[in-house]
Amino acid sequence: MIAPSDRPAVLGAIDRAHSVSLAAYVLPASVTAHLTAAARRGARVSLALAQYPVGATPRERWALADANRAAVEAVRRAGGEAELVSPRDPLHLKAVVVDDRVAFLDDRNWSDDGPQTIVRDDEPGDLAVVRAALERRPAGNAHLQTVKPRSLALERAVVAAAGTAPLDIESESFGIGSIYDELELRAAAKAPTRLLVAQRELAEAQARAAVPGARRPVELRALDRLAGDGVEVRVTPAAEKMAIGPARAWLGSSNATRDWGSTSKQLDWGMAVPAAFVPRLRERFARTWDAAVPYVATPPSGSV
Repeated sequence: MIAPSDRPAVLGAIDRAHSVSLAAYVLPASVTAHLTAAARRGARVSLALAQYPVGATPRERWALADANRAAVEAVRRAGGEAELVSPRDPLHLKAVVVDDRVAFLDDRNWSDDGPQTIVRDDEPGDLAVVRAALERRPAGNAHLQTVKPRSLALERAVVAAAGTAPLDIESESFGIGSIYDELELRAAAKAPTRLLVAQRELAEAQARAAVPGARRPVELRALDRLAGDGVEVRVTPAAEKMAIGPARAWLGSSNATRDWGSTSKQLDWGMAVPAAFVPRLRERFARTWDAAVPYVATPPSGSV
């Protein structure tokens, strides 16, 4: 069964587990504490984190890397297995398997605060897919994928299936890629589209744009173009990752950015969620949208 879940349910499952395998891009210290407690009481614990997470500033990048290193060392001291995954094998997955019986998938790194949507999944085929990803073996099926290009292909299918009906998209960061291409097609067709992006990632691009002589970053040029072409774009403090059409929805950890080059083998997850999720995701998006602020675009300047 695939069903909505939440952070307390994940932590409770870890606390009762005989075995836990968890991956994240970055990890809150509170989750590390539950993992170390599980390892100390004898559970088999495995942790994988990104070695060098991206931050908005050099100081933040080093702080995130230090935090991940500390989490890995803490789990090892408690008797678990833990590793930092090199950027050569990009890790952006947020997944945990407990007792080989249930998987949880999160779109925002098991965060202490801010919005996040967590999926509980105990379907055997999906468990096999998630276990393989946690072992660094990308896998997938018709509705669940664990490598970025295939994850975004599922999202793109949801976008395309919406036709000219209203569509809502949310992504922590946004750039040129397959989802951008679909939104340009929708803009050309005058299909109503709302796009939410996160302030933190936007601020990073704006800081790069402010450097004297710097070319305007591709992220900002993409948003400028979409906003100029009629896509409604708003900014929220902490964005999730979802696409919601009239009858279908996608949820995942993959940002709507490029899906080629170094990201072509990035471990990520994306799911074409059951229809029962659609009203729940639409309601969550609406709450975030209502509290968000409009994106201020520069005038369109031709092709991106």
